[in-house]
Amino acid sequence: MKTLHSLFVALMLFSAFSPVALAAPANGIWVTSTGDYFLLMTDSAKGQAVAVQVASDLGAASAYVGSVAGETLALKKLDQGSTLTATANGTTLSGSYVQSASGASDVFSANLNYTYVGSIYDGAWQKTDGTAYLAYLTVMFQGKPVSMVVDLTVFPDNTVSYDLIIGEAANNVFSGVSALNGKVLRITFSGTTASGTYSTATRQVAKFTAAQIFKIN
Repeated sequence: MKTLHSLFVALMLFSAFSPVALAAPANGIWVTSTGDYFLLMTDSAKGQAVAVQVASDLGAASAYVGSVAGETLALKKLDQGSTLTATANGTTLSGSYVQSASGASDVFSANLNYTYVGSIYDGAWQKTDGTAYLAYLTVMFQGKPVSMVVDLTVFPDNTVSYDLIIGEAANNVFSGVSALNGKVLRITFSGTTASGTYSTATRQVAKFTAAQIFKIN
């Protein structure tokens, strides 16, 4: 079974990033009590938060949007309408899920496994087709910065399909490999806009442009 940790090990990359000061404790990749990966990005200045939860076996992903006040998060899950309220305390995150339909509540808890390092490109990017987004986050793994991209398509019923790419950035160019299908993603950043391509070993299969709509702060 693939795990995010084993993928990081397999893709042990030397990055050209220079680490910067750590941001708010809530930013980074958390591992929940059920083994899921919880990628969390906050803009404390604007009181906004974006999160992506990836199943422990990498088989599915869910997107959240909401608010942050201090270390407390209030998020809504796009594909089910449930809400998540949680508070960060150092390297722990605890709270509860509440199902919108039934009102049933489940405990949420997570530990910070991959600490946020940061780059000017971290945040959420919207592709020009309007239905697909990139969540881009740089974290520390075994003393080195590693960049992770979650490529999300949100359908009209708010269900989500996704791809997970892990790689490195040199200057303004990110290169990484999909953990799900082996395609190579290359993104060239230019301020708050970006252009990218997906390629197989033999040919380019897709290209896109995107604009940054959310930035960690």
